[in-house]
Amino acid sequence: MATPPEAGPSALRFAAAASWQVVRGRCVEHFPRVLEFLRSLRIAAPGLVRYRHHERLCMGLKAKVVVELIQQGRPWAQVLNALHHHFPESGPVVRDPKATKQDLRKVLEAQETFCQEVKHLAEAPVDLVSRVQELEQEYGEPFLDAMEKLFFEYLCQLEKALPALQTQQLQDVVSWMQPGVSIATSSVLSQYAVDMGWPLPECSVNDS
Repeated sequence: MATPPEAGPSALRFAAAASWQVVRGRCVEHFPRVLEFLRSLRIAAPGLVRYRHHERLCMGLKAKVVVELIQQGRPWAQVLNALHHHFPESGPVVRDPKATKQDLRKVLEAQETFCQEVKHLAEAPVDLVSRVQELEQEYGEPFLDAMEKLFFEYLCQLEKALPALQTQQLQDVVSWMQPGVSIATSSVLSQYAVDMGWPLPECSVNDS
């Protein structure tokens, strides 16, 4: 069995590209993977973006996961389990020494407001249908556009922090993750390469 390439800039770029594909494609069921990537990235490079930028993005993705379950008509027990998983009552874990008290307060208030709203819906109020419709509108396409923009800004900062792109190293990662696929034909990398302005003339992207 082939030895996986060492974890490094190329592997990180591939992971970033995979997460970008999920967010651009609105694949809400895979948002937890993006959240895991963001958690790992925050630990490895906490200074890429401000605390509130990171938390706003993460909270938005988590909220969309919960709202998606509501839209799909899932049992409220499942919705509340997801809510408690993504928004534990202990509140957000802060590892950023630069986070101000105002930052922490705003993040906590936003989280509490969302959680209370979902819990209220779970209690089946009289206006349940209209409230759910309002929630769907609030977390609809304009909201996802905003999350995509926040994530793009995050990824741009990551790209600036990484060393120059090494095509062969990236190809090694692609070959391991997608056997028989080249950088030019990788569906994971195609859009990311264009959006990040990589010097890969052979990379093209289909209209989307």
